[in-house]
Amino acid sequence: MLQDYQVTFHYIEEHKNIVADALSRHPEGGEVLTLNNISSSAAEASWRESLISGYKLDPFCQEIIVGLTDSTAKVSDRVQAKLHRFSYDQAGMLYQDGKVCVPCEPKTI
Repeated sequence: MLQDYQVTFHYIEEHKNIVADALSRHPEGGEVLTLNNISSSAAEASWRESLISGYKLDPFCQEIIVGLTDSTAKVSDRVQAKLHRFSYDQAGMLYQDGKVCVPCEPKTI
């Protein structure tokens, strides 16, 4: 695919390339990837919409959201043990330890 384009690749050291580094790391425990923040830009609204849509397609995120929003719902022991680390805001964003959760839905990223 790239052969059709004139591209130049520039190496950025790992500690300076925070976004790419975060997206290339497998999440702790394998459930969700988290980002420290989403920068304010015109793309922020689009990213948020994509993330929120992705939560609906990710079974783990869905179970976390149910556990956070419905105190009578039964969730798995695995989710119950981690629920205290998550929060869910009125806009529909899911956070783990204060960081934005990225669902495991390939079309989200």
